[in-house]
Amino acid sequence: MTGEIPISLIVATVNRVTPLLDLLSSLRQQTWPSFEVVIVDQNRDDRLDPVLAQFGDTLDIRRLRTPDEGASRARNIGARAARGGVLAFPDDDCRYPPTLLQRVMGYLQESGADGVTGSVTDDRGKTSSGRWDPRPGPIDLRNEWTRSAEPSLFIRRGAFDAVGGFDETLGPGAGTPWGACEGDDLILRAIAKGFCFYYEPSFHVHHPARSPEEAGVCERARAYGRGMGRVMRKHGLPLRFVGYYWTRSFGGLVLASLRGDSVRRRYYAATLHGRITGWLAKP
Repeated sequence: MTGEIPISLIVATVNRVTPLLDLLSSLRQQTWPSFEVVIVDQNRDDRLDPVLAQFGDTLDIRRLRTPDEGASRARNIGARAARGGVLAFPDDDCRYPPTLLQRVMGYLQESGADGVTGSVTDDRGKTSSGRWDPRPGPIDLRNEWTRSAEPSLFIRRGAFDAVGGFDETLGPGAGTPWGACEGDDLILRAIAKGFCFYYEPSFHVHHPARSPEEAGVCERARAYGRGMGRVMRKHGLPLRFVGYYWTRSFGGLVLASLRGDSVRRRYYAATLHGRITGWLAKP
């Protein structure tokens, strides 16, 4: 491993206090002893001061402040300042189980892989969106879509730097229509350069489930869908493969309509619209 410490956890955060407190509390319980936390603070006030003060004696925390918006920009800023030979990017509202870092670092040391991903589960241990592959194994262009998410990505610095980090036109807050799949894009670019990534579904990261009833969820679904379509087009996936994901959204739309569930009907319609428009947009 390169770097002064084995692993850096880079947390881009804005407008969240209590969830970040919960994340840091989970990091304080890690059985792996050597890691740093790089907080990339995109808030325009000092709301994080009391939160970070609680952990100054128990966690190796550095805070970087930036006016730049966007999760990908913030993660790249954090990565440039990070000291670890392995980089991870937990969301500011997720939580790590106590043994996660120990298991991940052991896996990377034993396998020699350039990166590993895990699954994302809610507080009940249920995988989010039902989209996760239950089988471990190598990641490729076709199966990556059911084997990765930003909060459960662990990547060696050499692979991250070789592809130039995250594409800052992708992801939440990027200022573009492409509101997601920046992690998928990063992994696929690394694979295209010959780096090896593996998926281990037993490496869980806890993340609150999103309900279709939440305010703003349809616009988020549309933005996420556009990001997915954009990245699929960028990496040259064939229309028959992309169409499978359109069909899934369309199936959800039909079922919700038959059940008279207007909330989920709007959600699936927004997802389908986003995936199609993202794919059709000019590269």
